Amino acid sequence: MAQMTQEETNRDIVRRYVDVVINQHNLDRLGEFFAEDGIDHAAPPGVPKGVEGGKMFLGMFFSAFPDVTYAIEDLVAEKDLITIRATLRGTHTQPFMGRPPTGRTFEIGCIETLRIVGDKYVEHWGGIDDTTMMQQLGLFEGPGSPSDKSAQYREMAVRYIEAINNDDFDLLAQIVAEDFRDQAQVSGFASGLEGAKQAHLMLRGAFPDVHFELEDVLVEGDQVVMRATGSGTHEGSFFGIGPTGKTISWTGTRILRVADGKFVEGINEFDQVGILQQMGIIPAMKPPVDLEANKAIIQRLYDEENKGNLGAIDELMASDFLMHGDALAPLTKGSAAVKESVRAVREAFPDLVVTIENMVAQDDKVATRLRWRGTHTGAFMGLPPTNKEMTWTAIAVNRIENGKVVERWFNADTFGLLQQFGLIPKMG
Repeated sequence: MAQMTQEETNRDIVRRYVDVVINQHNLDRLGEFFAEDGIDHAAPPGVPKGVEGGKMFLGMFFSAFPDVTYAIEDLVAEKDLITIRATLRGTHTQPFMGRPPTGRTFEIGCIETLRIVGDKYVEHWGGIDDTTMMQQLGLFEGPGSPSDKSAQYREMAVRYIEAINNDDFDLLAQIVAEDFRDQAQVSGFASGLEGAKQAHLMLRGAFPDVHFELEDVLVEGDQVVMRATGSGTHEGSFFGIGPTGKTISWTGTRILRVADGKFVEGINEFDQVGILQQMGIIPAMKPPVDLEANKAIIQRLYDEENKGNLGAIDELMASDFLMHGDALAPLTKGSAAVKESVRAVREAFPDLVVTIENMVAQDDKVATRLRWRGTHTGAFMGLPPTNKEMTWTAIAVNRIENGKVVERWFNADTFGLLQQFGLIPKMG
């Protein structure tokens, strides 16, 4: 039997995927066809990559349209790419994208392109004609409807950021009215669109590489809210502040009103104080630290250790904890490694008790003077049991962040411990 070509194999994969996953609604088998790190270029915002994202989107679709079917009309394959032309049919009997069920049916075309590596999809482009589907379901009335305006206004927000990032004032003029009214107009600047240009050029002068990322867009009626993050290198004067050469980032939110297809009015707030703090002009404002709460974290850590409750280490120490230690406790990474170290010491000294003799706290750090006391009945540091009662001390400086110990600097009296083992003679 002749071996199947890559194109024939890919057609077979697509047919099986449509039959097993789509038409049988069997999401448990999606991983047989879609790579874990597969990318769906047509996925809605917020949907993760790979199998997880596919299950999320298809699960929502199957729930809203329990009888949905996908009929392949044509398959065109070339090397690792395959394009599908299909017809999608279903009945809207459950909520979909926040819309209540209409009971209506839809029948729409679908064109998708897939890239297949091995036997799994790794990339996907295209998809369903969702505009026609929404119209057939009575959820979208076409141009001029509220849904259409919302999409239009969102697109205007995207184009606004694009115009600012590229200094494209022709594009900006397509979006912003000539008599635009900025309620936060910079003093001395012209009004309208010209003033908006001047404000941007002033910012570009201070941060020549300034760039904005649009994080979120909200639309209600004729109002559009844009939330964005800006960043740039401070290489020019900023409100009279000379260049610092520092890379600065800030957040900002802008509310705009639309009329006749353009932004006609707006106001914005951005983190000016944060910019000045990053420049070093004003000190950073930190919330007051609860020193007693930080001390209580350290106290509880050792109280639980004395009870043999090593699970408290996971609760009170960060999973990526880092300890800068000495011979007794060398460089340690992660709370799991700390648990293993504590477990080893307690196996050597089963009756071990640790006592906190002193604590000093400032800012996010707590310095602790510790004393351990226990009977050496198990192997320790390669040394056989001596059945002696031993005691040793240490000082640890702990850094606490968000209620957990994230870093520690540690020094112990290992020298004195070795003297008790008889490996080093006692002085005097």
